[in-house]
Amino acid sequence: MSDKYFKWGIIGTGSIANAFSKDIKYLETHVVSAVLSRSIDTAKSFTSDKPNCTEYDDIDLFLSRSKVDAVYIATPNTLHCHQTVRALNAGKPVLCEKPFSISKKESDLMIAASKKNNVALLEGMWTRYLPHIGNIRKVILDGKIGNIESLSAFHHQNLSGINNPRLWTRELGGGSLLDLGIYLVSFAHMILGTPFVVITVTATLSGFDHSVTQAASSLGSNPVNTFMKITLPLILP
Repeated sequence: MSDKYFKWGIIGTGSIANAFSKDIKYLETHVVSAVLSRSIDTAKSFTSDKPNCTEYDDIDLFLSRSKVDAVYIATPNTLHCHQTVRALNAGKPVLCEKPFSISKKESDLMIAASKKNNVALLEGMWTRYLPHIGNIRKVILDGKIGNIESLSAFHHQNLSGINNPRLWTRELGGGSLLDLGIYLVSFAHMILGTPFVVITVTATLSGFDHSVTQAASSLGSNPVNTFMKITLPLILP
């Protein structure tokens, strides 16, 4: 890290990457100094309003020459694991967008790379840092509402007017459970802890993607009855 600025490198140039780079401007000591894209032209378009930000279309050059202090990964979900491990092996701390990965195997690889290189790795689950979520955690930890025996969460989203197949294409890590429903999964995990059994049923019909997840947790006064139920219907184009 330089004496004055913490320098971020961004992998990806989509809407989330743009939102992240705009928020960085609110921090006086943080800057976006490098961006990696599949296309150098796209990278140059992304950096057009970012002074002293270098464009790359090669991950090796991005990691070896950019001299960034941390990497933010905002690419399609199926690329998270490979790009995270590459950055960690290069000694770069990583903030990876949600979902962290698309499988336990990928998560294990990412965590192992973090530990092996002694480099920080964080999921960009921004909802965990909202003020009211902090208040919820405090209320529960203080025992003000007693033991939590069950949690039911519902997330509905109408995507019929959105032309972004990544959000619902399973091969790209999309769909009601992984891409958008991950917010509810994270919330339930925060409240009830790590589950010891998970049952998920997902059905995709014409114009509709629906997932229901039930998980039993070891928390609560009666672990057998402590469970979460998450319902995630999406209306598709």
